[in-house]
Amino acid sequence: MKTITVSRVKDMRRRIAGIALAATVAFTGIVPAAGAVLPAGASHAKAAAKSSVKADIEVKSYLKTGSKAVVKWTKVKGSDGYKVSRKVSGGSWKTIKRVKGAKTTKIKQTGLKKARTYSYKVESLDKVDGETVTTASDTSSVYVPKKLTKKTKTYSKTNQASVIRLARTKLGKRYVWGAEGPNTFDCSGFVYWVMKHSGVAGVKVKRYTAQGIYNAYGRYSIGRSVSKAQPGDIVLFGRHKSKHSIYHAAIYYGSGNVIHASTGWGGGKRVKITKADTRHIAVIIRLPGLR
Repeated sequence: MKTITVSRVKDMRRRIAGIALAATVAFTGIVPAAGAVLPAGASHAKAAAKSSVKADIEVKSYLKTGSKAVVKWTKVKGSDGYKVSRKVSGGSWKTIKRVKGAKTTKIKQTGLKKARTYSYKVESLDKVDGETVTTASDTSSVYVPKKLTKKTKTYSKTNQASVIRLARTKLGKRYVWGAEGPNTFDCSGFVYWVMKHSGVAGVKVKRYTAQGIYNAYGRYSIGRSVSKAQPGDIVLFGRHKSKHSIYHAAIYYGSGNVIHASTGWGGGKRVKITKADTRHIAVIIRLPGLR
């Protein structure tokens, strides 16, 4: 976008004022007094000149979970506020938020539905001669998949990605019964440490045994099918798939794998990534902050 110098803007405004004055004289024969308000058309022209020296607005939207998103935009210096509009899967634009002042440049979205595209438009607004006009605008879209995976666009910004990144920092740490970090873990202690320190669980995470995790958070179960699991889900293993004889806890990593503090399953008592033993999955839990 071309940048117009301040002197040129002033020159444009003088010309606009001159045209407005001439038009007033031509139609009414009356010369307006000094300081008189110009016709509405002049206001739009002045707004156009004003917007020409502003920076473009840039909008970005991204998933935070499988049902939440964040919309961010760059601050427009001198803006009087912003209007945020949204359309869903090719529908019509609807205003969802009006922001006063230039300070706020982010809003959160919740309750997004799967397999839909949400498009967002943010307009910078200014008041010129009492009129509100758009001086800059941009759009961004985000798709909500049926299941969140590492291939999902903007996955790196999700709460799930935060859990997995933190869990990976403990790869190779030793398994010690009863340990809960930061350098040694048992299976439930590892799940507890990762969920607590990731800060995205959506509930206050407490220290439990593997069975205790189910007793405390079983209400967030999504079943036992690994085909429905998303990175960051808690996977609990039980004898004969029983929810009442759970003996091991892990975090779903993706592509059928889990990351966990292993008692020796797959070789070596340490934190590692292995294939999930689907024969013994009793329940998969997705905490509220990861929905």
